[in-house]
Amino acid sequence: MADQVKNGIPKAEIEDSVQRLTCRHFLMPLIIILMVFGNVVLGTAETQYGYYAVQRQKNITSVVSESRQSLCEANSSSIRFKQQQEIQSITANWNAYCHLAQSIPVLLMSLMVGSWGDKIGRRAALIVPTFGLFFKAAFFAIAIKLEWNIYTFIIAFFVDGLCGMWITLIAAAYSFAADLTKYGKSRFLESSLLK
Repeated sequence: MADQVKNGIPKAEIEDSVQRLTCRHFLMPLIIILMVFGNVVLGTAETQYGYYAVQRQKNITSVVSESRQSLCEANSSSIRFKQQQEIQSITANWNAYCHLAQSIPVLLMSLMVGSWGDKIGRRAALIVPTFGLFFKAAFFAIAIKLEWNIYTFIIAFFVDGLCGMWITLIAAAYSFAADLTKYGKSRFLESSLLK
């Protein structure tokens, strides 16, 4: 730094170019990690509850996987095997309906998030997808506890899709990081942390 001052670069410009990392710089990656973890947990709970609910709806108490026999060795002509295939088919279709109800609104939201974040602010653009995930998690908790019909879960997926899901969160996070940092090494570090 002393060499730069000797070479004619004012000390104030040097200090402006070096930005100190604060708590705000590390908060965004933490939020994204928690959101991704929440989505993974909800995805697992969604699939397992769907399988359980269809099995209960069909009044089937046992499946092939309860035995310690490999599915490769299972008797494909047995009633239990055919019941399990039916349960898996219904659960897979239900999963497809839920994710379709989530994906269509996300396509619209991801197109609007850039200009929307400029208009209402970066923080609001970050809060909306977080609210969507919280709503979905609360809806799942209530629906699983009260054993609602699995097709009511489409409501939670649709609301999460309207809030932009994790796609909108990441787009807003990059915008927030660009506003928070100056061009150069600090922006590269922040972008690396977000990735």
